Amino acid sequence: MQNTTTVLKRELRKQKREEAYILRSVRESLAYDLLHGNIKNAKEIWERSQLAELPLIPNTVLFLSIDHFSRLVENKGEMWKNALREEVLRAIRECNLQYESLKVLVTQEKYAILLALPVQIEEKNYKALSVEYAEKIRTAINQKTEYTVTIGIGNYYEDARNLHLSFRESEQAQTYRLFSTENSIIHIDDLDIFETTEYYDFKVRIQSITEKFSLGDIKAVLHRWEEIYDSIVKHVHIKPEEFRLQVLDLLFSLSKSAIQNGASPKNMMPLQIKHAKELHDLETLAEIDKWVRTIINEYNLQVNEGHNEQSLKSVQEILQYIEEHFQEEIGLETVAAQVNLSPNYVSAIFKQTTGSSFSYYVTDRRMKKAKHLLEDFNMTVYEIAETIGYSSSQYFSRVFKNHVGMTPSAYRNSLHSTKY
Repeated sequence: MQNTTTVLKRELRKQKREEAYILRSVRESLAYDLLHGNIKNAKEIWERSQLAELPLIPNTVLFLSIDHFSRLVENKGEMWKNALREEVLRAIRECNLQYESLKVLVTQEKYAILLALPVQIEEKNYKALSVEYAEKIRTAINQKTEYTVTIGIGNYYEDARNLHLSFRESEQAQTYRLFSTENSIIHIDDLDIFETTEYYDFKVRIQSITEKFSLGDIKAVLHRWEEIYDSIVKHVHIKPEEFRLQVLDLLFSLSKSAIQNGASPKNMMPLQIKHAKELHDLETLAEIDKWVRTIINEYNLQVNEGHNEQSLKSVQEILQYIEEHFQEEIGLETVAAQVNLSPNYVSAIFKQTTGSSFSYYVTDRRMKKAKHLLEDFNMTVYEIAETIGYSSSQYFSRVFKNHVGMTPSAYRNSLHSTKY
């Protein structure tokens, strides 16, 4: 008898699980169809709502996103992600709410909550009720989990066939999290959405940042960005997706400018891809501000390193050319032409790399050669001068004395005295 009872209880639990699974599937199917406008027949909506055991038909959508989800699940396994999502969903389900709702996962960190708000006399009451509902959900999640959420709210639609419009509005409202803070509730009616000349001015100022970067004026670049950031913070008249596109365009423009100004393409391309992915995961304007400032300094460092690498390569080519041609008439203009750089730039990087000026280095190399040749007592001072690139032996003697401290003849005599 006891075994029979145990079996019956087990079967009953199994049946309840199956019924719960079927009911959940019916509700999720209805929710997805309503969100995407797949049901055009009011009677079908009513029948499926009854099958889903809903006393009222949904009429308003909340769109909930777990803040910093990408950061939270970084380097985590799928089981950990599922546990996080289930923890948030459980907190939502445990809310003691007056209105029946459907809850479905839309993306890996975003939920759509379909509310069935009761009929109100005044239109404004629908907004108040949906905001109240959102606040209760947010409070429950904050209290029962370690996470924060941002909730976008769409408008009330009496005809459930238009519920997909509420869903789109809630999605749009949620994107304005970029200009808000974490743990925000944003109703579509609170958004000031229109396009003004400020948007086009914003695009022009973004482009001006690239121009300043090309000139190497990083202080001006950061100042221009600060102006843009302040204007967005104080008065938002640009849509989040448009702002992200402009920032992405800035990223690509800065990357291109960095390469044109000496940064290594091999280094820049992986950085560009990495930063584009990072931008997708940034959730607030403050995060983007910090990220842009970091990128500006990072790209500037790449330019400087590229300059150093290219400068070293150019100086090495110059040194090689001097070694092969110092016995000829050789000038800064000639050497600059060999490495396709301006004489002024060659003068600067040569001094920076070697520690001496171009003219001093050439003279020093000639004097070292002259000292070596003066050891050959069969060569005259005139022949030595001509050999190392001086057409006048008197001028050579003057240069030698200034550089060594004695005339070529005196230097040779000192060698003779040492030898004997």
